Amino acid sequence: MKIVLAGGSGFIGRSLTERLTRDGHTITLLTRTPERIAAAPNVRAERWDAATVGAWRAAMEEADAVINLTG
Repeated sequence: MKIVLAGGSGFIGRSLTERLTRDGHTITLLTRTPERIAAAPNVRAERWDAATVGAWRAAMEEADAVINLTG
């Protein structure tokens, strides 16, 4: 599955991302600081600030699931 994960750089998000990729899913993390996301297979980070449309929109359109962990 293609999964978009908002809030994926936090404590729960990191663990969830690890588990989902281990199970073969492709993850797009929506984050304010994509440069802080460590490179990993099947994981990409897109800049997201809730006010600007960007590359994250295409990821949302292609996603099979969206998980929101933002607080």
